[in-house]
Amino acid sequence: MKEGFDLITTHNGHGFFSCITVTMNQIIEHYNRTKKFPVVDFSECFSLYKDSKDDDIYNMIFEEDPSVQFCSEGDVAANLGIGGNYEKILKDDIDNLTPFIDRYFRVSRLIKKRSESWKRNIK
Repeated sequence: MKEGFDLITTHNGHGFFSCITVTMNQIIEHYNRTKKFPVVDFSECFSLYKDSKDDDIYNMIFEEDPSVQFCSEGDVAANLGIGGNYEKILKDDIDNLTPFIDRYFRVSRLIKKRSESWKRNIK
């Protein structure tokens, strides 16, 4: 683990967007408490998409970008998706959420490469 960072282990094994939403809530709650980005252990997340519970597929799907910085005096809105209120979140809170998305959920090169391949094959 990187020195000076706190570790969050996410245990959500449900659907893809549920894993992301639960993890994003944990990241933001941690940030609101400490004003620091945590190190996130995704090894127990995305279990529906793994051959073995010990597989960590986060790096196949996403790339973390530790160069992304963010500073907020106040708290960042949390409780993403609770009650199905995505429209309000995207409309009102997207500017505050973007640094967290860019840091932890940037689409990996592997996914981009496969997407481009699929696009070429569809034509």
